[in-house]
Amino acid sequence: MSKTKKISLAVVIAMVVILAGYKTWQKIHSNTSNNQVAQDNSSIIFFYGAACPHCQDVEKYIADHQLDQKVVFSKREVWGDTANANLMAEKAQACGLKLDEIGVPFLWSAGKCYVGENEVENFLDAAAAQK
Repeated sequence: MSKTKKISLAVVIAMVVILAGYKTWQKIHSNTSNNQVAQDNSSIIFFYGAACPHCQDVEKYIADHQLDQKVVFSKREVWGDTANANLMAEKAQACGLKLDEIGVPFLWSAGKCYVGENEVENFLDAAAAQK
């Protein structure tokens, strides 16, 4: 076998190894995401967009009223994270909402969805009052 063929074969083998490693990493990462989604089924999830002005207003409201110290919830950014956007879509569909009718800020809790500043803030106020 010529030197050129050996180098070509080595490059192909290296590419196969790299691709297999990437596919394995993807599979492990996917399982982690699925486990995280499963854990979120019993919690309160606040979905937001990084540069969303309405979301920023809700986050300021949460901070001003210390709601994050009174109510346990997770925050998930959806504009830059496809997995979070898919989770929000899944939760919205479970509530019977059409995907073109939802946006952020969006909150999910115990099978119910709250869309918009007022609904999210009112829910968090009520949840904090119960504690």
